[in-house]
Amino acid sequence: VALDADTGELAWHYQHISNDQLDHDWAFERQIMNLRIDGVMRKAVITGGKLAIFEALDAATGEYLFSFDLDMQNVVTEIDSRSGRKTINPAAIPELDQVISQYSMPGICPDWLGARNMQATSYNPDTKMLYIPISDTCLDDNTGERWQKYPDDSTKGSWGIIKAVNLQTQEVIWEQRQTGPQSSANLTTDAGLLFIGSTDRWFKALDQATGEVLWERRLDNALNSYPVTYRVDGRQYVAVATNSGGIHTRTMKSAAGITLPVAGATLWVFALPE
Repeated sequence: VALDADTGELAWHYQHISNDQLDHDWAFERQIMNLRIDGVMRKAVITGGKLAIFEALDAATGEYLFSFDLDMQNVVTEIDSRSGRKTINPAAIPELDQVISQYSMPGICPDWLGARNMQATSYNPDTKMLYIPISDTCLDDNTGERWQKYPDDSTKGSWGIIKAVNLQTQEVIWEQRQTGPQSSANLTTDAGLLFIGSTDRWFKALDQATGEVLWERRLDNALNSYPVTYRVDGRQYVAVATNSGGIHTRTMKSAAGITLPVAGATLWVFALPE
């Protein structure tokens, strides 16, 4: 929804997905940016849901502009190009009196935590690049059995992905896989760095243009926070907090076979080169 900041009145609303029985909602950060669409500069609101489908709406009117699917899901089979309305795979939704074990689908992708969740994306307004943290997981959801997350067979044990998307063309420019799912938000800097943090305790600086790892440091616990950058006396710093708490971190590390130290919060601060 969009509200008038002066009056609180509803300006417009848009439903990204209807009849959401699988908890694949669109409840995360929304970034406002200027994009050229069909030759016209538009102020757009960009957001992505758990299915790793990202959508652009006109910030003033809520008009649907475009979608792009990062190919991490088997729930939505079609997206209407004019309205954004989604067609749901009927095999993913049980009918009345149908038990889950009778699904025709072998598994639901992504799992209920989503291909992306509270770990925020980061955007470079100069290059129009959006950097997206992804967890490549599916879910066996059978009646009477303990649910089990598992990676797509093609991952070869690499559950985490960073995807770099050019929002002007909606094309994936590069992607990088890593063993641990990402548990921190992304952070971009003017110098072309992308900072990421994963469940297996790695904090890394990547080249925004290529995805190459330029620097990495293994910390004392999972990076379960939003990194920030700031400047003091002309020197730039990056800070991030670690902690093993939170359902997202606990669930992901169990699925990935990652052992974390005992719970405890630490604030780490690093200085960038002068």
